[in-house]
Amino acid sequence: KFIKNSNQLFHRRIIEQVLGPVRVDLCERRFIELRDGNETKFSNMVLQQASNVPIWGSAAANRHIKITTSWNHQSYSCVADKSGHWKVFVKTVSAGGPYEITIDDGKELTLSNILIGEVWLCSGQSNMEIPLKGFLNQPVLHSNNILAHANNTQLRLFHTERAVSDKPQSDCRGSWQVSTPA
Repeated sequence: KFIKNSNQLFHRRIIEQVLGPVRVDLCERRFIELRDGNETKFSNMVLQQASNVPIWGSAAANRHIKITTSWNHQSYSCVADKSGHWKVFVKTVSAGGPYEITIDDGKELTLSNILIGEVWLCSGQSNMEIPLKGFLNQPVLHSNNILAHANNTQLRLFHTERAVSDKPQSDCRGSWQVSTPA
């Protein structure tokens, strides 16, 4: 029982505090960037199954935000605070997909190819950055065979670029990627 509860708490903390891709910015400048193709940062993501997953962002102050999820066709709404920040919790189903999330603050944005399933966070030292194909003159055993058969659209990866800051950050550089042969 302890491990199950610990895992559930661990997953919720990952989604809410660590995974920047769940954060969606709707402020004018960022919204335009998203509409011009940057929405691929958020498309292809995986949301934790059977949970209440937070989705948050920013918009103009006091702006009404409507979020619609395709897996249950439910709409969620909120109002951005005076600083423009907003947050809603969406209920996810058991594993499945692909799905879409539509976010509308007067201009509609659709995030696509979203899966619902298990979300795992991997971190570590520099060895966590070694690509499966290895580095020059440092191959990974059996990597060619693994990569040749890596066409699994149910497997996703969000890789963040390294960044250094002495202050908490509200966003990160990176995007969700679907597993494909290299």
